[in-house]
Amino acid sequence: MSFINIHNEKKNVNVKSLSFNGFLSAVGVDVIKTPSFNVSGFNSLNISYSATGISTLKIYTSNFEFQTFNNGATDNFATDFSLLREETILGDINYNKTIPIRTKFLLIRINYIGNIGDLVSLDTRASNSVNYQGLSLLDEEIKKEDNASLSRGANYFDLDVADGGFEGYEKIQMEMKGGLTSNDSLLWSNSLNTLSYLSPTNTNFYLNVSSTSTNDKDASFGAKKVKVFGLSNYGVEASEEITLNGTATVSTFLQYKAINKIEVSDLGQNSGVGLDHNIGDIILKPVIGGVEQFAEGLIAEGDGVSYNPFYSVPYNKILYITKITINSFCEDEGELTFNKHSYNSNKWIKHKLKKVHLHSQQQLSFDCMFAIKGNTNSTSNNGSERFTVSRKASAVPIGLNEVNVSIYGFLKDAVFTPN
Repeated sequence: MSFINIHNEKKNVNVKSLSFNGFLSAVGVDVIKTPSFNVSGFNSLNISYSATGISTLKIYTSNFEFQTFNNGATDNFATDFSLLREETILGDINYNKTIPIRTKFLLIRINYIGNIGDLVSLDTRASNSVNYQGLSLLDEEIKKEDNASLSRGANYFDLDVADGGFEGYEKIQMEMKGGLTSNDSLLWSNSLNTLSYLSPTNTNFYLNVSSTSTNDKDASFGAKKVKVFGLSNYGVEASEEITLNGTATVSTFLQYKAINKIEVSDLGQNSGVGLDHNIGDIILKPVIGGVEQFAEGLIAEGDGVSYNPFYSVPYNKILYITKITINSFCEDEGELTFNKHSYNSNKWIKHKLKKVHLHSQQQLSFDCMFAIKGNTNSTSNNGSERFTVSRKASAVPIGLNEVNVSIYGFLKDAVFTPN
C-alpha cells in the first residue's frame, strides 16, 4: 500500500493505490478477494483490470471493516457489506472506470472464467478529487513521489465527464436564444407559447409533430426523423424517435410531462452535400385529453435542434451549472434572469438565482455554481425542479434584437445506483 501526495496550484489531493494478483485454480471461483481497505476521506475509486477470459467484477462497500472470527462465528461479510456494483467483463478488454465512494470500507471480488493457471491482476486507486473543480483522475502523468505535479488543471474534470470517465456523471450543454421583450417572459426564439412545459398540473401529454415543409420526410432531402428527450411521471427520463411525414401530423407513442430537447436524428434518402438539415420549421403541439393545444415547441429551419428556455431535471439527478456565456445583439439595453422553479402541491415556485444587465451589443462569460435538483420521490412530482432563463427590456428593441445564451454543467446521480 502506498500513499501519494499530489500538489498543484490550488489544493492537495491524497491518492491511495493498491494492487492485487491471483491465479485461477478452478473455474467459477473468486480468483481475487481483497481485504477491506479504509477509504474514509476518499470519494472516488479508479479500477484498472484486464484478463484473457470472462470475469465478473463485484465491488462491496460498508461502514464496518471486514472481520473473520476465530471463535467459529460467521464473518461479517454477508451482514455488513452491500453490493455496490456487479459487472461482466469480456476477455482481452482493458477495463478502466472511476466510480463514486460513499462508505468507509470497500472490498473487491473477481470471479474469473478462463484457463487454469491464468494470472489475474487488479489495480485500484482511491482519490478525493471527484467534484466539479476536482483534478483529473484519468491523467497518466502523475509521478509517484511527493511534490509531484499534474500536467492538467482542475477544469479538465469537465472533459473527463464528457468522455464518460466518471460513473454517475453526464456532461450537459444547453443553447437558448431569443429577442428581448417589454414584459418578463422566457427567452424564446419564436412567438410560440410555453404553457404545457411549465404547467402547474400533473397532466400527461402526447406530442403532434409536423413540418412547414413537405421535404422533411424519408422520400425527400430534408429531415426524416427527430428525437424527443423529455420526462414522464415523477421526472423519469423518456425519449423516442419520430419519423416525419412532411406537413402531415405524426404523434408520439409516449406521454410526457416536460420536454427538454428535440433534435433532428436522421435525413431523407435524397439528402447530401448542402442538404443536411431540416428544410422547414418542425413544430410540436401537445395533445391533452385528445385535444391538440397551441404550438409549443419548434426546431427552426436549418437549426437541427430546439432552443428551449428551460431544463427540467430528471428523476434522482442533480444539475450543476458551472458556466454561462451570453452574446447580446440588441439595439437597446435589457436584462436576463436565471431562475430555479420548485414544484410543490401543484404549484411551480420561482426562485431567482442571478440577474444580468445587458448593455446593448455585449459578450459576457462567468463561472457559477447553481444546483437544481430532480425529484427523488417515486410516488409524487413534489420536489421536482427546473431551470429557466427569462428576458426583459424597457421597450422592444428596434433593429437588432437577439440574445444567445450557452449553459454548461453536468448531471450527477443524486443517489449513485450501479448499472
